[in-house]
Amino acid sequence: MQSFDLNLRNSQLEKQALALGFAKTFTPPAVEIKTQRDLNAIHENEAGFYALESIDSELLRKAAKHARGRALVNSFLVPKFFRDDGLIRVVAETENVFEIPLHYFLHSAHVHRAKLF
Repeated sequence: MQSFDLNLRNSQLEKQALALGFAKTFTPPAVEIKTQRDLNAIHENEAGFYALESIDSELLRKAAKHARGRALVNSFLVPKFFRDDGLIRVVAETENVFEIPLHYFLHSAHVHRAKLF
């Protein structure tokens, strides 16, 4: 089985990841959104594929709406992101790439699990 990691950030773990069967792929540049100004900069940059990161759920939602299929949305920095139905819905509707948090998925209640998908 081959696994891919679009956003392998820890270079120290690269050898171990490759030994486990991960394949090295394109790593998009990360854009951290802390303020409205950062969000405006994304609106000005229409080119390329990038990883969006933020601890602010609302800013990440707005950025995902604008990116529309051109971003890896890293929602793991948002506190309790797995309970934020609005964020999960926006990321899925905008056809952006996102990671499925298997740990949370496996350990959550059945109804909440269904909401993730």
